[in-house]
Amino acid sequence: MVPSVRYYRLTQQTRSSILTSLLTRGENAVRTTLAAAGDTFAHGTQINIKEINMISKAPSPLISLPRYPRNHTLKYWADSRISRARQHRKSGRHDVFGAPAQESDGLGPRWRHFLRVSDNPWIRDHVVHSSILYPGSGILAMPLQALQTLAEPGRYVELVAAEQSDSPSVVVQGLRCRELPNDNAKTTASDTIKAPIGEVVHKADIELLDAHSLASYLTTQGPMDALWSEEEILEAVSSLDAAFVAIIDLVAHKNPNFALVKVGAVNQILTGRILSTLGASDASRRFRSILFQDKASQLMDSLTMQYGELGREFTPRGPRQGDTEASAESCIVLMATEPVIGFEDPTLVIVLTPNSSSGAAEIANHIETLATETGTPVQIVTWPEPLPDLEPPPVIVSLLEYDASLLTNLSAADYESLQSLITAAQRLLWVSRGDDPVMQTATGFIRSLSNETIGIDYSFILVRDEGTRSSLETVKMLHKLCSIAQLEKEYIETYGDTHHGIQTGLQGMIIPLAKTPSGVMTCSRWAYNQKLTGLAGAGRSPSHAESLALSDAPAALILDNEDSQTRGKVVYTASGQLRTSQLADHEVEIDIRCLVLSRNTRRETAEQDWREAVGTVAAVGSTCTILPGTAVSFVYSGPVSTKVRVHSNHCCRLPRNVELESFALHGITYPAAYHLCTLAHLQENKKVLVQGTGSVLGQVLVALSLELGATVWVAVGSEDEALITQEMGVSAARVLSDNEFYRPTTLMNFTGNHGFDAILNTNTEEETISRLWQRMARGGKFVDASCNEASGRLNLGTKPFQLGASFEVVNMDDMLKSDSSLYKTIQEKAAWFFAKRQSTNGPNLTVFSSNKTYEALDFVANPANPAKALLLFHPDGTVPVSPEVKNQLRLRADATYVLAGGLGGLGRNLARLMVDAGAKLLVFLSRSGPGSAAAQNIIQEFSHWFVTVRIYSCDVVDPESVSRVFAVVGSELPPICGIIQSAAVLRDSIFENMSHSQWMEAIRPKVQGSWNLNQASLRSPCAEEGLDFFVMLASISGFVGNRGQANYAAGNSYQDALARYRRSLGLAATSVNLGLMQDIGLIAEQGGQSNLEDDTVVPLNAQDFNLFFKMVMSSNGHDVPAQIITGLPTGGILQEKGIATKPFYYRDRRFASMEAMGFDESLATGTDSNSVSIEEQLAAATSREQATAVVLSALREQVAKALRCPADDIDTAKSMHTYGMDSLMAVDMRNWVQTKLKAEISLFQIMSGSSIGVLAEKITMGSKLISVE
Repeated sequence: MVPSVRYYRLTQQTRSSILTSLLTRGENAVRTTLAAAGDTFAHGTQINIKEINMISKAPSPLISLPRYPRNHTLKYWADSRISRARQHRKSGRHDVFGAPAQESDGLGPRWRHFLRVSDNPWIRDHVVHSSILYPGSGILAMPLQALQTLAEPGRYVELVAAEQSDSPSVVVQGLRCRELPNDNAKTTASDTIKAPIGEVVHKADIELLDAHSLASYLTTQGPMDALWSEEEILEAVSSLDAAFVAIIDLVAHKNPNFALVKVGAVNQILTGRILSTLGASDASRRFRSILFQDKASQLMDSLTMQYGELGREFTPRGPRQGDTEASAESCIVLMATEPVIGFEDPTLVIVLTPNSSSGAAEIANHIETLATETGTPVQIVTWPEPLPDLEPPPVIVSLLEYDASLLTNLSAADYESLQSLITAAQRLLWVSRGDDPVMQTATGFIRSLSNETIGIDYSFILVRDEGTRSSLETVKMLHKLCSIAQLEKEYIETYGDTHHGIQTGLQGMIIPLAKTPSGVMTCSRWAYNQKLTGLAGAGRSPSHAESLALSDAPAALILDNEDSQTRGKVVYTASGQLRTSQLADHEVEIDIRCLVLSRNTRRETAEQDWREAVGTVAAVGSTCTILPGTAVSFVYSGPVSTKVRVHSNHCCRLPRNVELESFALHGITYPAAYHLCTLAHLQENKKVLVQGTGSVLGQVLVALSLELGATVWVAVGSEDEALITQEMGVSAARVLSDNEFYRPTTLMNFTGNHGFDAILNTNTEEETISRLWQRMARGGKFVDASCNEASGRLNLGTKPFQLGASFEVVNMDDMLKSDSSLYKTIQEKAAWFFAKRQSTNGPNLTVFSSNKTYEALDFVANPANPAKALLLFHPDGTVPVSPEVKNQLRLRADATYVLAGGLGGLGRNLARLMVDAGAKLLVFLSRSGPGSAAAQNIIQEFSHWFVTVRIYSCDVVDPESVSRVFAVVGSELPPICGIIQSAAVLRDSIFENMSHSQWMEAIRPKVQGSWNLNQASLRSPCAEEGLDFFVMLASISGFVGNRGQANYAAGNSYQDALARYRRSLGLAATSVNLGLMQDIGLIAEQGGQSNLEDDTVVPLNAQDFNLFFKMVMSSNGHDVPAQIITGLPTGGILQEKGIATKPFYYRDRRFASMEAMGFDESLATGTDSNSVSIEEQLAAATSREQATAVVLSALREQVAKALRCPADDIDTAKSMHTYGMDSLMAVDMRNWVQTKLKAEISLFQIMSGSSIGVLAEKITMGSKLISVE
């Protein structure tokens, strides 16, 4: 850095002055010292060697030394690694950036530096408001100078301005950089992205509605307001506008990426209904583009102003030739849909069970008759007879579950037959019937099969029970589905009128959700649930916060500084600590009414500094004498909060009927001021100097000193401080500048050479304290309350001590921590003292209401403003909170809660969550029973929380075992008010290779276990009024159809159906489709391995898990759907994380809205227009060898992509098995071959020992894209 300012001024006055160094690193000290002495002598300065060496007499040798032999031929020197590194370091301590730290090395250089005014006097010249601030140029110079020491000789580090940027960048030249290994290369800032919560919405499939069905459907639709009369509803339903909106709703449900063009008859009401129905203002809109055209230009301009910010196009169009005035009734709706086409001479195979009912047989016969009339060959097979070997593969209609469930009770032989059945078709329609949830088990099974073998078209169809509908209508529907080009993965026929409610759209408009008449085939779609996503803390903008009345706040609210910094706004979050911990005997729980904010409040997140506050006592410990309802001033250590617990010694009662905010500083500031004045023995005519009047404590000391009649001098750092002290009554002649401390004679002149009888210091540095100490009068008192670490190493002169002066240090923070009784005594005396002196003129602090917390923090953070302010928490006020604050769970202490399979990671986490919410009685059901290590750990953990825990040995798959345990619980514990089913077993495998035991072991805990708990919940000991919650921990595996988990997916889809079934009966139930859990659950306990990739899921953590289950277990209700889906990435999330690969399940149209949500097409990277697709390359191949080369190159790229390595690293002479390709990778490879290369290949061929080159030849032989021989 540059020389100090003082030395610079000196050199300007005396040009002959020089600056030289006695020591230079790397050179002989004697030589450099003599050289410095010679330079000094050459400039005319006499050198006295004797004085320098302090030689007062002739030197004499030392005597009486111990006698020991010395061997001068050997040298011994032992140094530690740290000592050697320090001695042989390349560079020494630098005034700017210090010296290399002990842990510094070549790959991670670090420096350590202590900034001291004594070492760097020039720092003293950078004073702002009486505080020394290190200059920004010094901060910037630190890395540059440090990097320069690492540079190679002759190289340099310079600072340049980046092009087209206002911020500088550091250009390093001369350093050889090395890339450090990253153990978690995938971890980026985007990993904090939270996936939205979704639900499943069923609406009529518009492609399956004929004219009669569509007319019937439209009579049940219409925009409904809760306040409309029946006549208004009927009028709306019968209007053409309502029918038009209903059709658009169905089109958007079928294809959320459709484009809408509306020409003519445009009006604001209808436009608003259309945009609201399509979710134009939501995060997941259901359209790609909309174009409105009308000749009324004024209307179009109005719509543009009203909706233009939504990015819609409103185009005025004048009359054209041939246009006629048309009434609304003459409008025609045209929809472009895919044509219904058949297959190339497929054979239709209908599969029945040996015990099929007459209804199933009638269905089969009707299908056969209808197919024969259209010329389609039909065969009826009684399962498990082998299917006919047909070419091309047939379309199979399975009626195996038309009468009863098959998948949940499969024998080993039937299971093998099922494995043969599912691979023998080109299309398989799995038909189930009835409202029993077990009939929907096949849903997840079919989804997984679709993703494992994309060459076969699988579809699940659930029809309603026979009765009001003839079997012929069902047959016509099934026959139609057999010939549709692109099937949905599942169809569910409605049971009676199903109304899905209403929602509020744009401009507060009420819009309809599907009210589907009976007998209509519906298709399902993933839908974004904005409310639940907000409650779970995801999917909101960085500045999003909600307002909450303090009277409605759950327990304590704390300021979330970390969340506030992320959002850019201040928010409060809920704290469950007070609710879950016992109130100690000496503790007082206080509702804060006024809090003092300090300058460092925004940086505090833990117990750092003490806070002053006033409030009302809410609860007290057994040994406390303070009564609830008493107003108190107090101090506490911790974050900004609305409710705290403190030691009773930290509280002081306040008089009745006073303004609480006027006592906000009576926690520390006023007691500290009283204590300082007491130690200084202040009285009338005493000469006192108050240093640090810029602080609140300094201003209180000034006011109190004047009140006591002392003659007061003040040291100020700015004109504002001088003005404040003069307004308080200090004479302008006694207002000193901080710079006066460097002229001792001036200070003595102010007091008539008497010195100060008392100096009260609140904020100054070590050197200033030493100077002030020398100005003490005889018997004076110096009281230091700066809490400066330098106070313990002050170099105080002895003269004031000889004159009877004393030096006292007051540290209120340390007193509160180590001697609360002394603090209590001082506080009570101060309260009594100030109660008699109401005229004490203390500082006036700026007051902010709780809803202005952000402004209050900005105010105190600004150096131009006072360092403290008051924050009021009025009971009728509001606070900005994060949305999850409203997502709070409160459970009953007098109820029993059952967790099945709760000894695992998820169950333990749920148990902790329930205890946090107030539960005191927990029952765990586990096959291992209370003797297992996990059970003992849970008992030990919750014993400290005063929670009763019972663990029973129970297999939920066994109904007798469940009944027996529930009977015991009923006789020993209060009624059961909540059940959580978390029992699960993973037995992953591709279905083709899955064994019967793997299938049954995974499916039974989900199906039989959940049903047994459902049955037990309908009788005692469960509460007569019903359960508060019945929650099943399902998985997204069932919803997306995860590959290799057909068994697990089937069980999870059953739980989804069971939840909907219970809801239809008016019973509590929710199935939570959990995504990939990072730190808890089965995956984490089994080594953290999952077959789900980054492009498939958004990982969840324990905090996400707790937020989800707070929602579904909350008794106050959040309108939670029966099935919620978590942890799935939207297209926007994948784009934000830089992932170009789409999840495998995006092929399913159920996820079309998810794929489009948040995706910015303007940022999408398109394909190279000059690139040639593999299909084009194969079509252009002129020989089999050329085609094989194309296939081999593409195959090599796919293998490299799966293994995440360069394609050059793949040796085509080796097999895929050699590269560690597992069964799931093989499934992906087979699906890619089938879709891109149009070739059939088995998993066995991929996983065999054949080389990649041989495999390419086999694919070439079977590809339909290759025509050459």
